[in-house]
Amino acid sequence: MVPSDLRKTNLTVDDTLLVKRRLLVQELLAASEIKVANLIVTNEATIPNINMDGGGGGSSVPTNIVLTEGNQTVNGIKTFTSALTSSLTSNQVELGSTNKVTLNAVAPVASRVYSIQDAGADANIITSEGAQTINGATTFGTSITLPTTGGTPSALNYYEEFSSTMDFTSNAFAGTRTSNYTITRIGNQVTLDMGALALGAASGSAGVILSSTQFPERFMFTTGSRYAYMNGFSNSAQISGLVKVLSTGTVRYANGAADGSTFANTGNIGVNAYSMTWTIPGPA
Repeated sequence: MVPSDLRKTNLTVDDTLLVKRRLLVQELLAASEIKVANLIVTNEATIPNINMDGGGGGSSVPTNIVLTEGNQTVNGIKTFTSALTSSLTSNQVELGSTNKVTLNAVAPVASRVYSIQDAGADANIITSEGAQTINGATTFGTSITLPTTGGTPSALNYYEEFSSTMDFTSNAFAGTRTSNYTITRIGNQVTLDMGALALGAASGSAGVILSSTQFPERFMFTTGSRYAYMNGFSNSAQISGLVKVLSTGTVRYANGAADGSTFANTGNIGVNAYSMTWTIPGPA
């Protein structure tokens, strides 16, 4: 039998409690609160399955006592009010049964915090293997390296699409005329798509067409000029002209293949849309 002082609703033992009998273990576990400085359970008193409140609103379920040694299974949802710490230096978490997933955190040179941000929806973790899809806008804080064949991959560290307008003036027409343009920069390559300079009446004296605004500096090569051919009109006749882009971001149109050839100051003049590409900083 269990001594009467051990049948209290609240049990406190300041010294070692040696348990040898199964019945004593059952009655001890039935206590509302047990405080034991050191509990020794012998083989004669194997801890049995007992009914304890399983958190189901007062109902009880068959329950085992979980000990610090040996393999044990914990069922149901458990809530921890502090962080879980593993002293293992590899393969710290194992998920599944037959085909398992093992999570391995390599020991860092200093303590780290890896944060999983709220994706705003259900999401998957991106891994280094297998085909995967990344949804939403992704911003890289540094360059990325893409595969190549027969060469050495270079870091891709810049991409931008920029749209604006450019104003042009000339002795060959009055006032200012404007073209829309888009610049796309991928790494060190810059592609310009320039809209048409609308066909309009000439006046004044013959002259080249020169921009009074410039491209932003981040799209420009450092020295020299870059050239391309374009189609346009001078004296209402279609011409093949020259585009000259200066390192300052200024654009100049010439009537013909020679730099500086002027547009007529009679009839209508204009420039058709064109595209050209250069690299930065580029050769001199």
